[in-house]
Formats: sequence, C-alpha cells, structure tokens
Amino acid sequence: MICILVEGGPNSIATCLAAINNGNPVLVLDGSGRSADIIAKAHSYTKGVVTRDNNNVETVHRYLPDEYKADITSDIDKHFHFLSEDKRVILFESLLELLKYDNLLTIYRLQGDKSNDFDNAILIAMIRSVNDAKAKMSQMMLAITWDRLQIAQELILAKHQFEDHELEQFLRVAIIQNKTGFVQKFLNADADMKHYLTYSELESLYDTITLKRQTFGKVMRARGELDNPQGKITLHLIGAFLEEIIEGRFKSVYTTANFEEMCGSVVAAPYSALIPLLVTPHHDYYTLLVLLGNTLVLLGNTLIVL
Repeated sequence: MICILVEGGPNSIATCLAAINNGNPVLVLDGSGRSADIIAKAHSYTKGVVTRDNNNVETVHRYLPDEYKADITSDIDKHFHFLSEDKRVILFESLLELLKYDNLLTIYRLQGDKSNDFDNAILIAMIRSVNDAKAKMSQMMLAITWDRLQIAQELILAKHQFEDHELEQFLRVAIIQNKTGFVQKFLNADADMKHYLTYSELESLYDTITLKRQTFGKVMRARGELDNPQGKITLHLIGAFLEEIIEGRFKSVYTTANFEEMCGSVVAAPYSALIPLLVTPHHDYYTLLVLLGNTLVLLGNTLIVL
C-alpha cells in the first residue's frame, strides 16, 4: 500500500505520519497545495545523516535545520490559522517527525500532465520503502509490467542480487509480456538459459503467447487443432501445420519420431528459438510466417520465408 497526498488539510500530516509508522511509503504531490506544499518545502530544506547497521545497510535520517523552522511555521500559520496555537505546534512537531523517514517519504513535483513520470514516482516510492528480498521480487514484477527498465536497473538490479530461479521467473514474465529490454537485461544478469529454456518451457511459452495472436489462434481453432485433450498449442502442432502450408517441401524437427521423447526430458532448446516470441509484427496477417518460419530457421532447419 502507498499513501499519496494531494493538497491535504491540517490532519493530513498526521495521516502521513501514521502511514509511515505502519511501514507504508508516502508520496507527496508538491504543487497541489496546503499540507502537500508545506511538506515538500520543508523536505527541500532538510539535511541527511547517513548511518549503517551491522549488515552494512545504509539508512538516511533527515532533519530540518533551525534556520528554516521559522519559515515552515509561518506557512503552517498561514494555511491553518483557524487552528489553535497548541494544535499548530503539534502539527509542526508531527511534520518534523515525518521528515526523518527518508526511505519512506518521496516528493513528486507536479509539472503538467506527465502520467509516465507519476507512474515512475509511485514505483520509486515503493522501491525505496522496503529492502527485503520478498519485496524486491514484487517490485521487479511491477517494473516489468510497467516497462520501467531504467528504474529496475538503477534501484533494484544494481542493489540486489537475485537467485537463479528468481531471474528465471522474471525472464518468463518479460518474454510473455514482450519486454525485450528486460529479457536482455536478465541475460546480462547471468540468467541461466541452459537451465531455464527446456523444450517443455519453450512449448509452454508458445502456448501462452501464440494464443494471444489472433491470426494463428483463429487458424488453429478453425482447423480443430486445439481439440487435443489439453486444449493447447504444442510444438508438434506447430511443426505439422508448417509442413502442411509448405506442401511437403520441409520436414520439421518438431514432428520427428524422437522429438516427443526429447520434450519429456530436461533438454535445453536453443536460445535463438525465443527471438520470434519477442517480435510483435505490425500486421497480424503475417504473424504465422514470422512466428513459425523464423523459429524453425533458428532451430537449425533450412527454410527460406519469402
């Protein structure tokens, strides 16, 4: 959960502090008015003190220097003059407490309609708030879904070492969502393709991705090819269909006698077999030839698609 402050009244600062005390990040929209602007202004004046714990984890504690306190109290008096003096003092003290939590408090400056920048601000606020391994998994999944490669690189991959099985999970999601930049990044981060890309995994990717491509899915359903007990696309179906449309001039490795046995074992498929799955054609009517023809070429079969 993330708390987003837009403008806000006299109780908003206490609400933000309560959210932070519960471990939830707070994103303040500077420029939206009143409490949000007071917090943003005070935050811009703060200075930080860096400490490290026994595990060398860095923590930044921020404070408001004395020379800026009069300016902030003046803003509180201006916007919330209807409060008693005691309540304005309590509000100021709550603000000072709120400013201490550097990792949980993020300021976003409103500058026109830049929805992507705001998405980035939300993601950054969430990443900065928690450093445990489980949170990094969910943060990376969100970064992939939102296609925020630079943020993932700078704030997650550069600071956290993932296990091989975790990189494989990320890799699968990136392939299915057609996020080629993330695929390359995970390969550079030493994702073990020989362990991950078995023929059974390649078949699973085809079944997951190709059903979303309308031309191929419609053709296969019209031919009754998806009437198998599992109701899914298999490598054998792909090979047999391509052999038919090329009219006997090509023999697919997918239809050979020993290929089904290979699929049932842990045998690595060529990484190049993934490339067509990461190509989104501009015109859906040639999806089939691009998707199937190129894959078979890359699997080592001799085929020219004109």
